[in-house]
Amino acid sequence: MPRRRKPKPGLTIIYDTDKPVYECVGIDVNTQRDFLTQEGVLPIQNREDVLKQIKRLINWCKKHHLPIISPVDIHRPGGENIRSPLLHCIANTPGQRKMPFTLCAKRYTIEHDASPSLPKNLFEKYNQVIIHKRTNDVFTNPKADRFFSNIQSKRMLVFGVGTERAIKLLVLGLLSRCQHPIIVQDACGYWDQEAAQLALRKIQAKGAIIINTDEVIKSPPEELPMPHIEMPASV
Repeated sequence: MPRRRKPKPGLTIIYDTDKPVYECVGIDVNTQRDFLTQEGVLPIQNREDVLKQIKRLINWCKKHHLPIISPVDIHRPGGENIRSPLLHCIANTPGQRKMPFTLCAKRYTIEHDASPSLPKNLFEKYNQVIIHKRTNDVFTNPKADRFFSNIQSKRMLVFGVGTERAIKLLVLGLLSRCQHPIIVQDACGYWDQEAAQLALRKIQAKGAIIINTDEVIKSPPEELPMPHIEMPASV
């Protein structure tokens, strides 16, 4: 695990009081059958250990009634922008589905399409927002970009698959949008452990906090640490 850095003074964030401000939002990334089951097309290396921790975190999020954001891969049969030669998470296949325990009863799906429409304040009606993405980077979905830029949360708890790809890109994107990511490292899957450790060091150096599941479970959301955000100097 990367060494815990001494927190720096945080940037003062001014919230829009006309919109909801959440203490914490859970983000489970790519918690899909192709990555998390033995029969999946592209199972992660640390699958069994990660599954246990993801289940604990999902239960913790539901216990505290936290909003949950769920980016998921969804590819067309032609396989656009898939780094692996194996075609994983193909639309309408069993492998593309989320693990059942990661689903909430009231959920809304943000499609990856050309439509500009996106309802406001989705978490007033839904417990979970599922975001479709066609690449490792969720922000290539324009709707996801708008959604993450507008949500107000003091902390964003990130876990899922995979550390060296989708999670790294998500966290860097959140930091650039002045969001506050906390990465639960023992609940993050990987295919390449060395690349995953390098990714964790990079996002920690940018201001994200890295903790373990036990540290999350023992605390209420409002007592989790606050990540440090540094704004780039204006040009």
